[in-house]
Parts: sequence; structure tokens; C-alpha cells
Amino acid sequence: MDTLTIKTNSTEKLILSTLQSGEKSGLEIVKSFKNDKKSIEGLYPILRKLVKEGLVQSRWVTEKTKGKSKVGKLYYSLTELGRTQEQQNS
Repeated sequence: MDTLTIKTNSTEKLILSTLQSGEKSGLEIVKSFKNDKKSIEGLYPILRKLVKEGLVQSRWVTEKTKGKSKVGKLYYSLTELGRTQEQQNS
């Protein structure tokens, strides 16, 4: 079976590698970059691109606060294709 190989840049590779350990919010992904000199500018457009390519999936989680308002966060995780791509990048 042929596997689809998608070209990824170094920031995309870092994101895929970060998500290898499990689902994370955008802020958690940013925090994982703190020991890396990569710029986090443009993180969300890159995440949207990875979702569009089928490497990453996102899900919206709504959380209640102490008041009546609710806040939501997007969480990102690897798809099977994303896991395959990340393994090829390693």
C-alpha cells in the first residue's frame, strides 16, 4: 500500500512531534516550544493547514466558568495520517 507523503516544514514537524504525546490546546503547543528557537508566530494558520491536510484533527471543548458564561478551547491531536507523517519525519 502506498502511503501519502506530505512535505512539511520544520515548524510543522515540531507541531506533529509535540502532538505525538497526545491531545493539546494551542497554548499547550506553544508552551512546548519554549526550549526551541522556533517562532510561534503563525501557529494557528499552520494548525489550520495541518487540519486541512488531514494530519491533525481538532475538537472544540466548552468549559463552564464560575459564572454563567462558558469558554471554549480547541484541542488538537494527530490523525493516523499525521502519526505516519510524524514517524517518517523522525
